[in-house]
Amino acid sequence: MWAAASCDGPGAVGRADGVGHEERTAPSKPAPPSDEALSEGACRVLRAMGARGGWWLDRLIEATGLGVMPVNGALLELALAGQVEEGPLGFYSPVSGALMTGDQCGAR
Repeated sequence: MWAAASCDGPGAVGRADGVGHEERTAPSKPAPPSDEALSEGACRVLRAMGARGGWWLDRLIEATGLGVMPVNGALLELALAGQVEEGPLGFYSPVSGALMTGDQCGAR
């Protein structure tokens, strides 16, 4: 039998008999930008973006000559590396100094 509310403190969930009790925690902060090298596709997307924001997915596909899947993968990689942010309307922008930090694209 599941309890409608728990008296074990804020965020506690579980059954009335205590089985399955777990504490919910706040989500962790995003990782800081990585110094690991980026893939060729991610570098290509980042170079195409330059310092200008407001890139829609279809424009990045046109600018890089890559397909939908490679561009989506590159955007995910760049977001996880702290190099790109997705705007509220679904467009993408490089974070400030993304091309200069760590020389992650090397001399490609």
